[in-house]
Amino acid sequence: MAQPAVPREAATLVLLRDRRPGPGPLEVLMLKRHAADAFAANAYVFPGGMLEEADWGPRAPALSPRLSGDQALARMPDAAPPAKALGFAVCAIRETFEEAGLLLARDRGDTRWALELAAPRQVAEARAALHEGRLGFLEWLARQGWVLATERLLYFAHWITPAASPIRFDARFFAAEAPEAGEAASDQREVVHQQWFTPAEALAHHGEGRMKLVNATVRTLEWLGRFETAAAALAGLAGREIRPILPRAVVRPDGSRVTINPWEPGYDRG
Repeated sequence: MAQPAVPREAATLVLLRDRRPGPGPLEVLMLKRHAADAFAANAYVFPGGMLEEADWGPRAPALSPRLSGDQALARMPDAAPPAKALGFAVCAIRETFEEAGLLLARDRGDTRWALELAAPRQVAEARAALHEGRLGFLEWLARQGWVLATERLLYFAHWITPAASPIRFDARFFAAEAPEAGEAASDQREVVHQQWFTPAEALAHHGEGRMKLVNATVRTLEWLGRFETAAAALAGLAGREIRPILPRAVVRPDGSRVTINPWEPGYDRG
């Protein structure tokens, strides 16, 4: 029997806002993955991707002045060493910028959002250079004199893709209020469309077969659906006991495949 694929460490950022003009209802940013993507093709997901070595390299701490590695590890005790714990937050912010064009970074005085200070053309050029490997994310931030708003990320879940999956992720889920500067714009590389949905809207579209969602996305939307506003969601998710969630992929007698979460009936069978 073939050994399960090794999960790749990753981070996901669930951006929240109140539907304008607000307050409420709560909306979440969702991105449609490219049809040719090897994982979750055509599915709507939250921004995120694989942890890179530079995310937790020596440059990161100086660009995260309001969240140290030790503080990040206190929030994520199973993500040692401290540099890596901080790296997951850096990864979540980087991937969100690359995929969706929104940037949780501010000037060093914490007075303005980075995208208030940057021309749209400059931002577009930076995203293209990041995708093409001509520019390092942290290098670019340092050059601009910006710092990451890592302290604004709330760690609330840890999902591991089922062992039967050919491509697996060991993903840390964060939530944060969307920055007040910039507009979401898909990169047209990994993701092809972006839209803000209330959790109820997204789940209804999924139930009607009009939106493809993966298991972890569905469960996250169900959790968020209990809250009226972004502030209420962040308050409600804070302090959760976080344990790794490892769903099982089960093949039914008719050949269809279903995902079972640890708290659901049938998880311990077979």
